[in-house]
Amino acid sequence: EKHGFFNMPDVDGKKALWANGLVKDDKIYFGSYYGNLDRTGLAQSLITIKFDYPSITNPVVLKNDASAGNNAGYRTNGAFKTENGDIYQYNLNSVHWYGHDELAAKPTVFVRIKDGDYDDYVFDISSKFTEPITMWNAWYAGNNIVYANVVREADITAWRDLSGNNGTLVEINLETKTVVELNIPKATYVKIFSLNCVENGSFYIPVNVTGGDANIYKITIGGGAN
Repeated sequence: EKHGFFNMPDVDGKKALWANGLVKDDKIYFGSYYGNLDRTGLAQSLITIKFDYPSITNPVVLKNDASAGNNAGYRTNGAFKTENGDIYQYNLNSVHWYGHDELAAKPTVFVRIKDGDYDDYVFDISSKFTEPITMWNAWYAGNNIVYANVVREADITAWRDLSGNNGTLVEINLETKTVVELNIPKATYVKIFSLNCVENGSFYIPVNVTGGDANIYKITIGGGAN
């Protein structure tokens, strides 16, 4: 193994404040969010930096104006590579992540990187809800199906509230652009970090209800609400 340092380039005078990489072929794509070092002046678009891999050289800035915010993920990666090699990203835009409401009006979306750059694919997750939401975690289960932790912003008054039963598990179909809330208890899904439990057409997820039961749920991938 080797280790070292590399520089994320400034974009429009702003610094990379968070980043997470995903490798495809001979490139690595770092989802990120940009702003001032005090987390003000946040970029009003989604920004990914593409490097040659494994050299981590020759950075190229990719920008998408469909929304803004952190598209690097928080406790899960903010990007997934599907079976055909396309890369899908989502953004985290909660006022409770940034500490202020600079991006509060920006929607939660999925966008796509195809053939090395963003294309015109946009899936507005926020439009499927009647109130502001944030997607804190998401896990790719295969066949264009994503399971995600959606939190309604009105249910959170402070950061500590994320440890309560405020997360709703939803099934997202990236191809048909549908969102279905699962009939599973609200829980603290934000506490789940890396998760890759997919086997024989089922997705497994721990559901720990604060003050209640802890179970592992076996979900038929693409099976809908039940």
